[in-house]
Amino acid sequence: MLSFFALVRKSKGNPDALPSRVNEITGKLPDFHIVHQTPNVCVLMTDPEEKGTFVYRLSGGTGLILGTLFHKDEALTNHAPLAIDEKTTNAILDTRCQYIIEKYWGMYAAIVGKEDGTEQFILRDPTGVLPVYIYETPDLYLFFSDGEHFRSLHLGQLSLDPHSAILGLQLPLLHLPGTCLREIDKVMPGELFAISRDKTERFMLWKPRDFFVKDGNYTTEKAAAELRTTVLKCTHAWASHFDKICVRASGGLDSSIILSCTALAPHRPEVIAVTHYTEGNVDSDEREFARAAAQHANAHLIEVRDSADDIDMKDLHDFAFLPEFYKDRFMIGRARYQKRLADEHGIDAFFGGEPGDTIFYTRPSYTAIDYLYHKGLNGGFFKACYEEALISKRPIGAILLEAAASTIRTPSWCLSKKFEGYTGLFAEDLLHETSIDAALAPWEQCQEGSTISKKEQLAFTFIWLPYAKPSRRCDYVRMVEPLMSQPVLEAVCRIPSYLFAYNGEDRGLARLAFLDIGHPTNMLRKSKGGPEDFYKSVWSQNVDFIREAMLDGLLVKHGLLDRKKVENAFSLALDQSLGVWGEVFNLVGNEFWARRWLKT
Repeated sequence: MLSFFALVRKSKGNPDALPSRVNEITGKLPDFHIVHQTPNVCVLMTDPEEKGTFVYRLSGGTGLILGTLFHKDEALTNHAPLAIDEKTTNAILDTRCQYIIEKYWGMYAAIVGKEDGTEQFILRDPTGVLPVYIYETPDLYLFFSDGEHFRSLHLGQLSLDPHSAILGLQLPLLHLPGTCLREIDKVMPGELFAISRDKTERFMLWKPRDFFVKDGNYTTEKAAAELRTTVLKCTHAWASHFDKICVRASGGLDSSIILSCTALAPHRPEVIAVTHYTEGNVDSDEREFARAAAQHANAHLIEVRDSADDIDMKDLHDFAFLPEFYKDRFMIGRARYQKRLADEHGIDAFFGGEPGDTIFYTRPSYTAIDYLYHKGLNGGFFKACYEEALISKRPIGAILLEAAASTIRTPSWCLSKKFEGYTGLFAEDLLHETSIDAALAPWEQCQEGSTISKKEQLAFTFIWLPYAKPSRRCDYVRMVEPLMSQPVLEAVCRIPSYLFAYNGEDRGLARLAFLDIGHPTNMLRKSKGGPEDFYKSVWSQNVDFIREAMLDGLLVKHGLLDRKKVENAFSLALDQSLGVWGEVFNLVGNEFWARRWLKT
């Protein structure tokens, strides 16, 4: 992953603080070198080992953009020039970086300043793929992307913010303001952090509500064509940077779409696919479908056998954690096989189909209400009610009444309501002191003006956290999720929600859009096996290690988890539902996160 430091001197700060801190960074981290410097700003970065990462320089030494940048035009695949001309630079400065949001897309962080030094802008791209964290000292603002490199500087003791931490544990995949540490803040996806001589300001430059449209003429054919074209072009844009791509092929709809789209990239990269299976577990064995998808895409398939014997919980000590919690049961052992595959096959990047479930709107609801909003009451309304009833398994009469009531009073939808009454293993006293509504308020404001179904779709799209990486052991291999591209997100905002329920099928619009690209069997299948049995095997073989780590861990000691609840979770029989013991399993990584960050 791209690692950088950007230092901005405060107007009243010690003038010697900036060069002193730069010398400290280069002394402790010799791989970092200066790529941009003015009297008030200095940017340092490592030479990125992963392909497709660049430095885009603005004219006149006014700043730079780090990462991967594409022109946001009809082609979508045009790479931005590494040297940005004076006219474009002036447009970026005059609009306080809004021009970047409107004209470009990709994975990036922009560090831009006015020539007279009166203002400095830090912009994080709307998808949030590249982290941008903030550490403030009396003299400087220090921005960084890699938590491990920051920790290596040993700038001071870090302390847990219990209220932010409990939110991070409750909502671990959601972009929340701040981090779990009092001393470290972050720039949100699509947010501009502006620094002037006497103050700092923050603005959300990318807001989903800017792309909502009320369009009664939006047809199924138009929506399918827009979705298809946008996903294809974004996948091809990312693929253009790599010669050999490995696609994670789960056998499901979303990964099959990405595999087929990648294989059709104009420069024809070599594409291989990898699928995982557990020996003897017929219900979760997806190899038949992965083989069909790989054969259809003319891609070589690698089948990886998952075994609990291959999982070493001590790997948790080697994870390169960010300054915020990360929940992913796949992270244990993932780094080892990814590195092995990359080394053995010369892989430049791993592609995946996340978060296709929400981008393509799995199990859509309130779509009849969305139809009324866009097209009003007509014959098609009853078809929309019927399609929603097929997917939701609810009586069509109830959907008709619900939609009719919406014409009198618009129903409300709030993400925080989904977590009402949920206490999990957390300390309830701390839960009562914490407001999910307050944490989600900035996000909710960005959705104003959307329909209830569109809010739901986008809520669960942005819950997915794209930038966390499994381990420092495979940093040089790029992890790409083409569906999390900015143009795809904007297309999803534009397309009315009821169209995603096409033909009364789960992800029906996606099936229509990509039917002739992907393997027909995979495009039409409605269910897929899961890895729950594999998790149970890992749990049973490591339960003693997990019990010791959790009951004597920092999450309990800091009062985030209720020790009695954790003890009860271990007392449950293994054959019970994934819910309780699975939650403990997810929290193990966060326990080692706390040990890594709070014992510096």
